[in-house]
Amino acid sequence: MSSHAQAFIDYLQQLREVDRGAIAALRHSAAFELGRDPSVFPYVEDFAGKNRASDDPYRLALYEAAALYARHPAHRPVTFASAFGALRRERDNPSIEQRFVTLLAADKEQVFPRLRQAVDLLAADDYGLNYVQLISDLADWLAYDANALRKRRLCQTWGRDFYRAALSDQAQHRQTGPEAFVDYLEGLARDKSNASAMARLRRSLTYPPGEDPQVFALVEPFIDPDWSHADSRRRARYLLAGLFAMHPEHYPGRRFASALNRLARQHTADSEGIERRFIALLGASPDTVDGHLRQAMFRLQDTQIGYDAIQLLKDLSVWIRRTPNIAQLDRLRQQWARDFYWIPRADEPTSQPKQTEGA
Repeated sequence: MSSHAQAFIDYLQQLREVDRGAIAALRHSAAFELGRDPSVFPYVEDFAGKNRASDDPYRLALYEAAALYARHPAHRPVTFASAFGALRRERDNPSIEQRFVTLLAADKEQVFPRLRQAVDLLAADDYGLNYVQLISDLADWLAYDANALRKRRLCQTWGRDFYRAALSDQAQHRQTGPEAFVDYLEGLARDKSNASAMARLRRSLTYPPGEDPQVFALVEPFIDPDWSHADSRRRARYLLAGLFAMHPEHYPGRRFASALNRLARQHTADSEGIERRFIALLGASPDTVDGHLRQAMFRLQDTQIGYDAIQLLKDLSVWIRRTPNIAQLDRLRQQWARDFYWIPRADEPTSQPKQTEGA
């Protein structure tokens, strides 16, 4: 569709030069239900195609892109989210970030008013955007009923683009490794003024990792710019952040399964139940392991038993890969099983020092 969308934007750029009345009509079409203003049919329908239904997502995306272009005719090679992130950086205004998060949470009825407000802000500071890409993005958004995954991926991509641009002046000074991320989470947990942030992180566990817009601001600064939205290292950071917010007890050197081992030894009356949950966790797939981990962390929540959050992050990066490395995942599961069933002698330390490789 990109060549077709490019042809449409080229047409709008030419139209702006020769027919200002048409551009005014497109701008005013925002007062109508999308795709229902007959005064602008002559400018869009030839590109929409006669075989498309009136509610076809691509057709509606063309109408919305035309209305937005008429409001702010600055077509430039930067995505909407990147442009809005750059505006956030330059204005240093948290309300812009809040507008963006609210936009990501919008449904099909809310998205267009919120998007128009955002484009008006871009226009005020002369930030252009790529309308060709926006047409594709809007078509994905409007196809939510038929394919929810497309919108979820789009929100993650927009979140990544926004925060990459918003924080670009800090990127060279920020460490994004596992140690720096866990240090940051520990700082959040220590500072009681961050209670709302920790609560948002806990609530994010009700979403697939990396898909809750409410916590993008907390985690995206620690995402490597080269990682895609689906990268397991990115998703592992979101999952760990939510789990750590449940039980912020970082204990270097004690793997998560070793912490469950200690829990079972301290609660002998329920040791069989803890073991059953651990076995279920050990057999979990990349798509279900987050739920099992949440249940396990819930059991640790009321104890002082800590776990190595850095190592857990590395382990999660292996476990939740969409296309897992079977041999590596098997080794990880075997390591967790040894950790859980390990019985320390009286003269041995209470945690195992061996670490597995991770991202």
